[in-house]
Amino acid sequence: MSEYVHYIYEIMSDTKTSESESQDAILSLRFGSKGVTIKCIVLEKLRVTKTARGDSIGEYLVADETAAINLAVFNLSEYIKNGDILLISNGYCTLHRKRLTVYVGQQGTIRKTNEFTLMYQEDPNMSATDWEPDSVTERGPVSVRPANK
Repeated sequence: MSEYVHYIYEIMSDTKTSESESQDAILSLRFGSKGVTIKCIVLEKLRVTKTARGDSIGEYLVADETAAINLAVFNLSEYIKNGDILLISNGYCTLHRKRLTVYVGQQGTIRKTNEFTLMYQEDPNMSATDWEPDSVTERGPVSVRPANK
């Protein structure tokens, strides 16, 4: 694994998540959201790509009881399977190929829970909409809105 990757991937010993850790609903996530904490189920592995540095980026469709969204993680694709229930902490949302995507930051964590079921909703899929910049600076988009088709 690369030095810059600081993910924690572990099996949680307790099936209940910490009551003190508030979770975000996927439906409430927006471009620029930071410190994202979600509990989600992996619905589908979308793709795994290799970078020039040899890292792998796994992209997944995940969902909670409010909506679905794409999730991107570095160097953990062989450990994450369809049906896994994950607790993601300190993630952030940005655009990847004009689609809203959750990433786990270098200080973020991914934990696989011991739970076997999770109520989820596939619709709306927050990543199914193309997003376009609403306002842009030299550093990139400041905000986004759904693209008009």
